[in-house]
Amino acid sequence: MRRISLTLQIVLLTFLLGSDISMAQPVQIPHIEGLADSNTLQAAQLSEAEQASILRQIEKTGFDYPDSWQAELRVKRVSLGDVDGLIVRGTKLLCDATGNCQTWAFRRAKGRWVSMFEGQAPVISAFVFATAQHGGIRDLVTLANTSAQIDAYTEFAFDSHFYRKVRCGELVGWGNPGAKWRLDEKVCASENSLNP
Repeated sequence: MRRISLTLQIVLLTFLLGSDISMAQPVQIPHIEGLADSNTLQAAQLSEAEQASILRQIEKTGFDYPDSWQAELRVKRVSLGDVDGLIVRGTKLLCDATGNCQTWAFRRAKGRWVSMFEGQAPVISAFVFATAQHGGIRDLVTLANTSAQIDAYTEFAFDSHFYRKVRCGELVGWGNPGAKWRLDEKVCASENSLNP
């Protein structure tokens, strides 16, 4: 499925009526951020102690266990706004047949790397950091392939401890360049969500 590398924006009035987290924020359609084979734990210039701490957190929340975490994971340093961050993404075993891979975000807090997700990290095909921030941390927008015509769309906002889902839906027709796409909003599932 071909992805357009543009950020498209629309305002959804139905969301604005029921939201208590974000104000008039447009929907941002992400493109995959690049994590190349060269984006290893060592290339991210992480100490052995930092790597061990990150891997312990990933082992607790990963949906599978590869023979080698070093071979499975790709890592990229990012800015989360007011703090440094890391994106850690699976490449083979932690991916599904549709191109979605388990992806973690970590923030630097009190001298150590802390997972931004309370439970399992999302299994996604694309992500982008939004310009909107909560608690000095940029919001995260993700897509996950669910079929040839439908992607799951999720926005996360930082609640001072973890990323929580604040907007969810199905993006219909996004992968088809000739089609008109639409976002059908859904109630976010409870894991990593602000919804009860």
